[in-house]
Amino acid sequence: MYKVLVGFLINHKKKVVVAMAVITLFFLSQIFRIQMFTQFLDLFPKNHPYVQVHQQYARYFGGAYQATLVLEVKKGDIFNTETLSKMSRITDAVDLIPGVDHFGIFSIASQKVSVLKETAGGFSSSPVMKEVPKNSGEMEELKKKVFTSGNVNGIWVSRDQKALRLDANFLEGKIDFRVLFDKFMEIKKKEADANHRIYLTGTPLLYGWIYHYLPNMALILVITSVVILLMLFAYMSRGGLWFWPFVSALMTSIWGLGFSAILGFHFDPLIIVIPFLLSARAMSHGVQWVERFTEEYQKSADTEEAALITGTGLFPPGLIGILADTLALLVICLTPIPTLRNLAYLGFFWSGAMIFTIFFFYPPLFALFRRIRIPQKSAVPVVLAEKSPDFAKRVTTQSAIIDRTFTYRIEYFTEHLLRRILIKMSNWTFGAGRYTTVGLSVLILGLSIISSTHLKFGDANPGSPILWPYSDYNSDIVQINKRFPGVDQMWVAIQGKAPQAVTYPDVINGMEGLKQYMMADPNVGFAISVADLIKGSNMLAYGNDPKMESIPNSQQAIQNMITLIQTGAAPGEMDTWIDYGNTSTNVKLFLKNHEGPVLEEVINRVNRFIQDNPKLMENAVPKPAGGLGGILAAANQVIEVKNDQILFIVLGIIFVLCVVTYRSLLAGIIFTMSLILANFLAFTFMVFQGIGLNINTFPVVSLGIGLGVDYGLYIVSRIIEVYQEEKDLARAVRGGIITSGRAVFFTATMMTAGVIFWYFSPLRFQAEMGILLGILMMVNMVVGVLVLPAVINIIKPKFITRGGDNNGGFHIPPGTLPKR
Repeated sequence: MYKVLVGFLINHKKKVVVAMAVITLFFLSQIFRIQMFTQFLDLFPKNHPYVQVHQQYARYFGGAYQATLVLEVKKGDIFNTETLSKMSRITDAVDLIPGVDHFGIFSIASQKVSVLKETAGGFSSSPVMKEVPKNSGEMEELKKKVFTSGNVNGIWVSRDQKALRLDANFLEGKIDFRVLFDKFMEIKKKEADANHRIYLTGTPLLYGWIYHYLPNMALILVITSVVILLMLFAYMSRGGLWFWPFVSALMTSIWGLGFSAILGFHFDPLIIVIPFLLSARAMSHGVQWVERFTEEYQKSADTEEAALITGTGLFPPGLIGILADTLALLVICLTPIPTLRNLAYLGFFWSGAMIFTIFFFYPPLFALFRRIRIPQKSAVPVVLAEKSPDFAKRVTTQSAIIDRTFTYRIEYFTEHLLRRILIKMSNWTFGAGRYTTVGLSVLILGLSIISSTHLKFGDANPGSPILWPYSDYNSDIVQINKRFPGVDQMWVAIQGKAPQAVTYPDVINGMEGLKQYMMADPNVGFAISVADLIKGSNMLAYGNDPKMESIPNSQQAIQNMITLIQTGAAPGEMDTWIDYGNTSTNVKLFLKNHEGPVLEEVINRVNRFIQDNPKLMENAVPKPAGGLGGILAAANQVIEVKNDQILFIVLGIIFVLCVVTYRSLLAGIIFTMSLILANFLAFTFMVFQGIGLNINTFPVVSLGIGLGVDYGLYIVSRIIEVYQEEKDLARAVRGGIITSGRAVFFTATMMTAGVIFWYFSPLRFQAEMGILLGILMMVNMVVGVLVLPAVINIIKPKFITRGGDNNGGFHIPPGTLPKR
């Protein structure tokens, strides 16, 4: 079947190549429509209860797009004109940033941060600091307001009076992260001085840093591409086709980007590593095809015959490798997270495009060449003398032109030294070495499975795992958490079962109980709710008697008190506490961090309180959990469930593909076990590096399940071909390792060298994913070159030794294989 298909492509070579060029130009014309931006809520499962609660109430109780600025005094305290004037100017400046929610800015200088006072008509609310105090009397009045308000002291003014806090909510879909970042940096530059520090954190600023580093990421991409090109030249320069794997990778990228533009997908800067990896996979397959074609051309001196043999021999293993990557990405669409679903569809096309940009493109392209310059190996003159003396003479003449010193150095590293390395490695697949190799693999697999049980879902460290711990952003988080309850927020919505239901005593007392219960958790720095306002108002109504700082027993008293508070408040001031219909309110939790285990424990604690206190809040329904903490917890829960499902599905797909291709259940088991080894080694690396499985790392790890499976497939398929010709398993195994293993070594080291440069990225996420992918590729190389051949030598599977069609027409010249 494959021979017929490849023959058809070669017979219509000009038409096929022209068609590929036209399609590539079409996709190239679409690329300019691509947009790069982040749709934050698309990173979370929209149908998850936490996300639905967040979307329903975020406008009132606080969204996930919240920026925090802290102004810290080095000497003295914040109660001085200079510091308060700075915060007043900062509040006004933040209000001018495009995309800010003007009713969602909170600071001591904001109209939304107020205190209650008793009036003749009841209560009225007034801003804590309507304007900067002009004299000592006004300053003392401000201090009194701050110290007597539990909703100001410790939240907007630090307990030690050394820092002021500002929170600003931004509107989804209306943020330009570059502009936002630049504006905050301007504020910091203008207001920070010898006695004042400014710290910045929050999701909008995190993405601002990511966009700020885009030029650095682009530079790393360029450097990586140049390094890969240089390594291609070093490995394959003595063959005339060394640059074609890079061309096929470029074509694949154009097709993928064009397809993305056509479907209207946008690019999140954080997932740029996925398209890069997919294009690198195209280069990996390209090296295999060019290497094989060069070998066949050495023997036949006929480009069409060499193209036919190459395509027929490499189509089956290459197709399985591509299908493994393609389906591994497609399966990610099972996650109900919009960004991951879009990535799954894009990756499915991007990876599948390799079938056309390599498998359909290379045979007709190779057949169009009249002749090529090939590497002059020690065995080439013997082979060519037997088959084509004139061609051998032509090769010798051309090779003489090349500088002998340079040629010898390149040849030594890419031919002689590598050959010796592969021969040494092959020795470990025979005799006692094969048992040692397989035994070590089993031991490593067992240890990896045990260590992977410690893998964390969600962020594994405080701060943002996207940036380095020493980054300004993460350093600022540490400093802010020293002064204030917590940067990250989570709130529990309380929805009444009837109008005015949240004014019932059971509901208010239940909220107070939940608050106190949650504050006993060391992960929760502080908690607030409308119950705090009611207790403060009740105390105020009784002449500021501390004994009366309690919740009234009657629903009517609570309702009257809330009505009086709302009447004296500015428009929108009460939104963060309770709606005007008194049907919904919330308990807001300030968290020390948003690590996966912390979020899980906090939500479990909320649910335990609700279950253990069924009589509390009988007239309302508590709904966890909104805010950044809530939606991150939702994503973590989905990923924890889907990770195992996707792992089993992808392994099952690869198992079936291998069984069908090699017509053997044992083949499916062997290849699947090798992937399990690589996958759990990846999990082990993540555990020891403190990397959690979250919305950013999940697609990389999912793709990594099938990463490099083609290494083993190419080698095993080559072993089968050699055995069909030689009828000797030992020669077949060595032949597969030395021939296909050479290309596997090239591609694994090139791709590893490329992704290793991501370690120098200013984004920790990209650096760690680069190292992870490098490890995966090297592990799969070792498995393909060492472990699989050792297994074959031990069990001597029938799918290797049975007869069959000579698909590859492979033949090794006498004397080129080392003796057993």
